[in-house]
Amino acid sequence: MSESGVNENKRTSLIEEIHRVFAQTPRPSADQLVRTQEGNEPRLIQQALAHVPEWTELDSDFVDQLPDGFGSALSFFSSPAFRYYIPAYMVADLTAGLKHADVVFHLIHGLSSAERDIPVNRKLYGQKTWFQYSAERFSVFNYAETETIVKFLQYRCEHPDTFESERQRIHEALSFYWIPQLR
Repeated sequence: MSESGVNENKRTSLIEEIHRVFAQTPRPSADQLVRTQEGNEPRLIQQALAHVPEWTELDSDFVDQLPDGFGSALSFFSSPAFRYYIPAYMVADLTAGLKHADVVFHLIHGLSSAERDIPVNRKLYGQKTWFQYSAERFSVFNYAETETIVKFLQYRCEHPDTFESERQRIHEALSFYWIPQLR
């Protein structure tokens, strides 16, 4: 089998695993969609997802542009909403590619050596670092979901379109946070 055939099989298997593992993830209530009411984007997210659709119902273009073309929903989701909708973003990334939303960034930000000790925002979070903030946000994932996220990040790390700088950050996020969660 050619290398492209092996990669296609890996990609297909990963998509199937995402669907299987996240099938029982609890759906957040409408009042749990966003973590803040600051700015216009949280309101737009709440409007777009008011009936809290199944993550499997969301197409790639919708998640890539949510809300209203900004593609910033992952930045505003509450932890339960992030947990529930992240599989839609991973599948969209694996199938259609994302132009606006950056699922890898949102799964690795704050976990690399360059970011981990930087305070998030002293006025809002005191001395909380990006690593602490990210670890708290990701603590909602169960073992199987975490294992699937690790496989997704490993796949993206090996993907030829991934820039070397991002590959390094993925590797550090896996080493510093994601893989230790599986022990």
